[in-house]
Amino acid sequence: MKKLMIFALGVAAVLASCVKNEVEDISKPEEIAFKEFAISEGTRANTVAFEHDHFWAYAKFSNNGTGSDYTDFWGADAKRIEKKATGDKWAAADGTYYWPKAGKLSFWGFYHAGDATLGGKVSFDAANGVKYTNVTDVETEHILVANPESSKLLDKNDVPMIFRHAGAQVIFRFANKSKEQGYTLTIKDVTITEAVKQGDFIYSAWAFDVADVKGNYTNDTDYLVSNTAIADNSPFAFKVIPQTLVQSGIEKQIIINYHVDVENSTVKYSYDGQYTAPATAWNINTIHYYNITFNFTSAEEEILFAPEVEEWLTEEHNINVND
Repeated sequence: MKKLMIFALGVAAVLASCVKNEVEDISKPEEIAFKEFAISEGTRANTVAFEHDHFWAYAKFSNNGTGSDYTDFWGADAKRIEKKATGDKWAAADGTYYWPKAGKLSFWGFYHAGDATLGGKVSFDAANGVKYTNVTDVETEHILVANPESSKLLDKNDVPMIFRHAGAQVIFRFANKSKEQGYTLTIKDVTITEAVKQGDFIYSAWAFDVADVKGNYTNDTDYLVSNTAIADNSPFAFKVIPQTLVQSGIEKQIIINYHVDVENSTVKYSYDGQYTAPATAWNINTIHYYNITFNFTSAEEEILFAPEVEEWLTEEHNINVND
């Protein structure tokens, strides 16, 4: 009697024929597991700091392997994915699931923490992917969504889940280039006007309408700028919903109020000033730095705006204010 060993997913099978060959499947089905989540940061790797050791994933099955015939694989709801006890594997919390014998699977992952109400705001459909409805600016820092391109139409191996922040940050950093000439600079407040503060996040973009909540971001901390070059020690950081410069017909502005004390060998006086900085579009998964350098001793009054854009996470906008 001959034994033919074949490798395929499924249970062992025995086929009878005239020569009574036995075909035995000795392979084990391969479990659906997820790779440790990480954000791709250009040439750098940056582990995502989840507040909790789990995320969620929707799964769709495509029998023809192209995605045109998606059906629910785990049902209409998302599965909770948890880190396994050993190694860097992640798997469904309610049991073990295996890759199908034929066809392919696609996965959409998402995560939120810090606000229980976010669970009621998330939904999914094959056309739009993961959708969050009526999200406020405060809630954006709790939302991460996996890039679906890394986990679509797979039929084996661990699923790569590459997460991105749905929100953005805007940080203002200052320098006083005239400090050594006796100019003391204090930032009184920073305001971003008419920003959209609520919207829907659909798949990988934000959507707004005229009824969405708008308002100002203001930080009125008195901040003494003691550094002569741009430094990271700034209290002016805002969590924002990504949006364009003009939203729903309203243009946002950045207004900076400051106070200057001048005392050197020849003069002593004080005055208040205001500077309106050019705003830029805020992008998903990005920290936007507005680097603003004041030079009160410049012979010419010049304002230089020179954005610098990195591949991921950071955009810098350098502004020189010569007063």
